[in-house]
Amino acid sequence: MSLHRSQAVSHTFRRVQVGRKPQYTTLMPGSAVAPKTQRPTRFQPAQLGALLAFFGVALGAFGAHTLTSFLSPDRLETYETAVRYQLFHALGLLALGALPPGAQRAAPWLFWGSVVFSGSLYALVFSGVSVLGVVAPIGGVVQLIGWALLFFGLNKKS
Repeated sequence: MSLHRSQAVSHTFRRVQVGRKPQYTTLMPGSAVAPKTQRPTRFQPAQLGALLAFFGVALGAFGAHTLTSFLSPDRLETYETAVRYQLFHALGLLALGALPPGAQRAAPWLFWGSVVFSGSLYALVFSGVSVLGVVAPIGGVVQLIGWALLFFGLNKKS
């Protein structure tokens, strides 16, 4: 007796609410074990580091080849500081990807601290609005929190 393909395996799909996003899980017939629900996809630390490195290299090249004739030496120095700190934290995030999960809690702090710190300096350079310089220390504090979390995450016994 041959079964039609649609009769060989029948799946039941069930909607499961995980966080804000509904997800669908597959229940196999006769399965007594509840299916595992998947968490929403998050970026891994190494992915965040690669993203920061990509834009850091691109912005650094743009600054070196284009902005030297347009910016004052002070603004160019601020721009280079933003690129340098962005690349340092990109390397830190790339290394963080190889560490245990307890240490990886530092990743969002390092990433967003870099975005705020370097981003505010980029905005300061291009807009000339000096008030944006006040935002950079906030990003720096967020980065420091990330490094402190990494320190304590490495000291935990897993």
